Amino acid sequence: MQANNCTAVNELVIVGFQNLHEFRIPFFCFLLLTYFVTYLENALLIILVITSVSLQTPKYVLLSLLSLCEILYVTNLIPKMLHDIIVEGGIITLFGCIAQLNIFGTLGSVECLLFALMSYDRYVAICKPLRYSALINNWLCLYLGIAFWIMSFMFVLIVSILLGRLEYCGSNIINHFYCDYGPLLALSHSDIQLTILMTTVISALLTLLPFILIILSYTCILYTIIKIQSSIGRQKAFSTCSSHLLVVTIYYGTLTSIYIIPSGANSTHINKGLSWSKVISLLYIIVIPMLNPLIYSLRNSTIKNAIKRLIHFNKTS
Repeated sequence: MQANNCTAVNELVIVGFQNLHEFRIPFFCFLLLTYFVTYLENALLIILVITSVSLQTPKYVLLSLLSLCEILYVTNLIPKMLHDIIVEGGIITLFGCIAQLNIFGTLGSVECLLFALMSYDRYVAICKPLRYSALINNWLCLYLGIAFWIMSFMFVLIVSILLGRLEYCGSNIINHFYCDYGPLLALSHSDIQLTILMTTVISALLTLLPFILIILSYTCILYTIIKIQSSIGRQKAFSTCSSHLLVVTIYYGTLTSIYIIPSGANSTHINKGLSWSKVISLLYIIVIPMLNPLIYSLRNSTIKNAIKRLIHFNKTS
């Protein structure tokens, strides 16, 4: 069907999670609780880094920047999801959909770049400890964090502009619980080759390149740890980067399953409104931002001591 023979689309219907029936309210409560827990956990981590001198190091400055991304991440998506669950479906304008996608893409790109910088921080700490203070510091982390935000926003904005210039007509239904790139692109009746090409190049730059840098960093770290003769020394060296390695593995694992594995491989439906692809997206968008602060703090005595000092200060003040 040609674009000039069908009605232009200005509003989109977000299918969300249909046919949940009696599970709709429990699922709503679960998302709401997850949102508050995620917000509080990451906000607490940011407060600890700002107020605790012992946490004002590059490692924790980067962690606080990651927590800021997680807060904005869930705030961009979950409130709209909660509304759509209550009304069993939602309406969003085309501009609002592209704007949500722009924020989503920018935050995801910043996180990938931060993961790469965090792996470099661990590389320097383990492989070049004597040069650590000369190679990385708090201000460098902050400046690079700002640069990541600007660069990611500008690159993702290119994709958003290309998406906004496409013609959408006919079907206006997005079978997802948020505005994602693939479902939105599928509604277009324009030539999408340029959009796909630019998206591929930008995605490779902002997600694949950081992943390669992470792999290189941990290859050097592993080689250095293997050369340590003391088993206690090897264990101590590995413990300094194990949390970050676990978070990166979970993050890129879910990212791969959503955007790289063919859709047919994960499209088996649990019911009419909930597919495995949506379940994996929930893990990526909701569960991971909640787990990250826990993973970084469960075995981290420095963060635990900072929390104790903060609690003690509140009790005595």
